[in-house]
Formats: sequence, structure tokens, C-alpha cells
Amino acid sequence: MSSFGIKYKNRVNVLQEQDGGIMRKVKLVAVIVIFITVVALMSCVSAVNDSILQGFELSSSQMRNRNHIEQVKAFGAGSTAYINKDGSKTIYLNAGLIEYSQNVITEKMQGYYTSDGTHVKKNFSKEEVQIKSQENPGNYINIFWEEEKEPLLVKHVNSFGQKMDSVCYKNMFGENSDVYFYSTVYGVNSEIVIPNREAVGKYTFNISVPDIFPQMSLDYILLKNLYEEDVNLSMLYMPMVVDSNGKWSNSNKIELINKDMKDGTYIVQFSLDEEFVNSEDTEYPIVMNQSFYLDHYSEPDNSVFSQTTDEDKHYLTPYMMLGDDTAKGEGYALIRFESLEEMKIDPESIVSAKYYVRNLYDLPKKSVVGLYAVTSDWCSINTTWRSMPSYDEKRVAHVLIEEKGDYCFDITDLVKQMFASTGNEVAKYSVRNGFFIKSETSGVNMLFASGDNGLFTPCLELIIR
Repeated sequence: MSSFGIKYKNRVNVLQEQDGGIMRKVKLVAVIVIFITVVALMSCVSAVNDSILQGFELSSSQMRNRNHIEQVKAFGAGSTAYINKDGSKTIYLNAGLIEYSQNVITEKMQGYYTSDGTHVKKNFSKEEVQIKSQENPGNYINIFWEEEKEPLLVKHVNSFGQKMDSVCYKNMFGENSDVYFYSTVYGVNSEIVIPNREAVGKYTFNISVPDIFPQMSLDYILLKNLYEEDVNLSMLYMPMVVDSNGKWSNSNKIELINKDMKDGTYIVQFSLDEEFVNSEDTEYPIVMNQSFYLDHYSEPDNSVFSQTTDEDKHYLTPYMMLGDDTAKGEGYALIRFESLEEMKIDPESIVSAKYYVRNLYDLPKKSVVGLYAVTSDWCSINTTWRSMPSYDEKRVAHVLIEEKGDYCFDITDLVKQMFASTGNEVAKYSVRNGFFIKSETSGVNMLFASGDNGLFTPCLELIIR
């Protein structure tokens, strides 16, 4: 973020008269003081509606603003590419899939709505919400409830500030406790509005899925194929809760509490952080945000925390949580873009390389986030705090963050070194090794969108000649 303050102070035509005669003294002083404070170092901030990280192709206005004149063939499922006015090419490598539809919700008939995403189709009716893979129709999640609820198509501002087509079910969990469902690239998010402290409880949905066996973690329930080893079908993530002032907690719970063996349905239960909901600082109403996603492509990222065990895995979560005092201890995020390995780029042709990430909520004070080069390989599934790979202690880049928005790290030199070491399996800097980010301001925890977010996705922007 850059802030500019301009002050003008003018003193003009000062007339003075003195006894014994008239003396006109004209004093013209024009003082213009321009005070410019640049509070972001190598950072970029954008409003939510102009974010390039929302998983869509760039709009025509975004193309103009970024000097793109033509879209050209991309480099894979998570990338787009454009020719610039000066003849250079810009490549955006998203950490997640690109959504080529508008992901809008339309009414097909009374009481029945649908959203035809590129990768996932969603249907909303009185009885249920259906999530079905466009590529593999046999992969689905159906979310349903016991009593019919009339769906209402509305424009809803979600807990991240996006104005979304949403289907609302009024009073689903009690008086004024409405539920909103809206489309994402990978499935749907639900948001349960909890009007006051007295209304807080445990929240359950019935889900119907293909034959699966669940793998449990602190952050998610991973639903794996019962008949094909290591084939993931869908993910149910731990919910996040945010209050009316933007204060959030990611220390909530998700559980599978029952299974009906006859029809293969589960009961999923969510419960909220008791300290958060009971705090006098929590401003009601609060919103519980929950993601129901089908399996999807994403670039590897892996969060590690100082106070979790080697058995606790954090590689599947919509969020990267950084800070020195999170509920899980100090948190870092390891990142790499494996699709770079498929690209044949001369390092000398690289004009710039920037890593973009979305800060989801305002921070209480300006905070520094540092980016460091990782110098050894790491596993995107099993790496923990105690198996953290080696890294350079000299910082590659940093940004100063306070407001929610998109921020970017200039990592041009690091990416050039990665391409220069192509084919060298023992290179210190490589695509496989990647980099990591961490907060360097004490007492501030922050929440970034990960490649599994579905609403915002980190991005590597390359400009080449």
C-alpha cells in the first residue's frame, strides 16, 4: 500500500497600513508542502473487486490497467498469459485452478438454482445443495437437511468483503441465524450468521458422498476413494469464524459424528472456538465460514507450526496462518510452483518475477512479512516444524502489511537463479526448493489465502522478453 498526503498552505496579498502615510506591502508567499509516505516496501494493494487473485481470467479493464493487449496460450491448468504493449509477455501462474465461467447463480425454475462453473457444477434447492465435478460426475457432495427450506437468490457480501451471488436459507439454525451458500472454483462455501452469543451452538449438516474413507486432521476431513488407494475425492475444512469488526479465529472444530451405513450419509458437525465466542471483544453478529470442496489441482504449499506434532498435517487448508503467537504456535508457510519445471525460459529473458498473495483481514498495526529462499527439498504433505528444510537466513524480499488486500514480493533474482539451475538436482536454489514466508512483527497473527482457498489464490507473475 502507498499513501499520499498533500497539504497546501497559502499566504497571499498581505496588506499593511502604517500611521503617517499609506504604505502597501504586498507579500505573496505560496508554500506547497507535499508530504509523501510510502509505507509499503515492494508491495501492491488492490481492492477486493479488482484483485487479480480471484481465480478468473483478467477482465478487459484489468488487462488495460496492466498494459496487456492480447491473451495468448497459457502454460497449464492454473495459468494465463498475455502480450504487453511493449512486446513482452506476462504469465500468471496461479496456485489453483482458473475459473473460465462467471460462476454466477441463476434460477432454473421456482425454488431451484444452479451455477455452472468450469470445474464444478452446483445446484441449490429446498432440500439440498449439490456439488458435482464437471470432469468426473461420479464425484460429488450433497449437503442436505431434514425440513425443506425455501431458497432465496440474493447478493451477499461474504466475510471476505466480496459481493457474491448467494442462495440464502432463512432461519436455518434458529431465529435470524441464516445460512448463505455461494460458488467457488472448487465447490461452495457456506456462511452461517450467528446473531448473538446466546445463539451460539453446534451446527450440523447431513452430507452424502461416494464410497469413501475419511482421513482426519486438525484442519480438515479428507474424503478418500474407498477402492482406489491415494485417490482423494473431496475435502471438508475446519471452519473459520469472523466477527463484525473483522476479528477472526481459526481454532474451531469439524467432526464426522455419525454414518448411516444403509445410504452412505454422514453427519458433519462444526463447533466454534469458545474463547472467541465468549470474549467481550467479540462483536456480534458473527459469521462461520465453511468450505465444501471437491478434489482439485493446486500448487504445493504447506504450513508448519511450532506447537503441533509430527502427526498433525496442515497441507490442506484454505488459509496460510502466519505469526509468532497463533493457536498452533509460530507459523510459517512453505511455497513452490512446480509448473515452472515445465517451462523452458532463459533466465536472462526474465524482466521481473513477483509473488502475489491475499491478506484477508486488516491487521492491528503495520507488520513485516519476510520471504526466504529454501535451499533443500521438502515434502508438501509430511513436512512439519521439526522437519523444516534448510534455508538462507538472508531475506530475499519483504512487504509491509496493514490493510486487507493483495501484496507482492519481488523475487526476480531468486526466480532467475531457479531457472539457471534447471537440471541440477543438487542446486541450492531450485523450483523444487521454492521459498517460505513468515511474519517478522511480534504479536500480530495474519491470515493469507492459500492455493486451496477457492476465492483467492496466490499467484506468481512473470514478465519475459
